[in-house]
Amino acid sequence: CWEWTGCKSASRYGQIRVDEKMVRAHRVAWEMVNGPIPDGMCVLHNCPAGDNPSCINPAHLFLGTQDENISDRMKKGRQAKGSTHADAKLTETQVSEIRRRQASGNATGAALANEYGVSKPTIFNIVARRIWKHVP
Repeated sequence: CWEWTGCKSASRYGQIRVDEKMVRAHRVAWEMVNGPIPDGMCVLHNCPAGDNPSCINPAHLFLGTQDENISDRMKKGRQAKGSTHADAKLTETQVSEIRRRQASGNATGAALANEYGVSKPTIFNIVARRIWKHVP
């Protein structure tokens, strides 16, 4: 792998500013060697030592559709969930507490949303187990 040593996203992808816009470094590396990325295509990693989002080695990159990208991510176990997700505002412990407090009638969805800094629909979806499904 050629490890990107510049700015990285929370999900460990290299980032670089191109034409006043932040873009992923592996996409720039692909284009420098192979030309423009066709519309609707993603640049995926196939690093021999394991999936490495910081790698910019063009020999470790290949094109795929968005569906192939999602499938590849799932197959490699890189689908973040719960508190490991870069955008998570809650922990598994907090989710369990929200469910327990809601079920006991000790707090309204609005009060919980305010307390935990999330929206009322988020609380509803947690309690209904539409999200955070992996938390008992």
